[in-house]
Amino acid sequence: MSGPSGGIVYHIATETLMLPDGTVWRCVSGGGRGRETERRSPAGRVRGRIVHADGGSRDWTIKASEPVRGGPLPPGRYRLCPPARHPRLGLACFLDPDPANAMRGRDDFWIHGPGPRGSDGCIVPVPDGRRCRGIFHLMRRLRRLAPCDLLVVE
Repeated sequence: MSGPSGGIVYHIATETLMLPDGTVWRCVSGGGRGRETERRSPAGRVRGRIVHADGGSRDWTIKASEPVRGGPLPPGRYRLCPPARHPRLGLACFLDPDPANAMRGRDDFWIHGPGPRGSDGCIVPVPDGRRCRGIFHLMRRLRRLAPCDLLVVE
């Protein structure tokens, strides 16, 4: 299934982002998933990073408020803006919702990399064991496509 006018599709249920050429990326949205923690040695040295992709709610109507984390990105159409540096998120693409979307008071959604808080509805790519599937690879691909349409389906 390709997106609207050859755009991009994010499937909430399967946690996949499909690009117009059929390339699929594993991405999570909401519930604090996509948070990154450090794995340390007994001596305290950083040995690597772990991205957590489990848990969280699949209810897109939940708005983030401490201690409850927001649900996934609300279904509907979005305009995916070109990647740009964000002061808190790093390299990220803003998702501008269509006025017809039922946003339920939720806003400020992005595609961004893993971080200490994870996602309150933003789309976050997570490692799936394949090469060239990290945030910088995705941003490179999105830079060529944006601005474009993103369709979010349940």
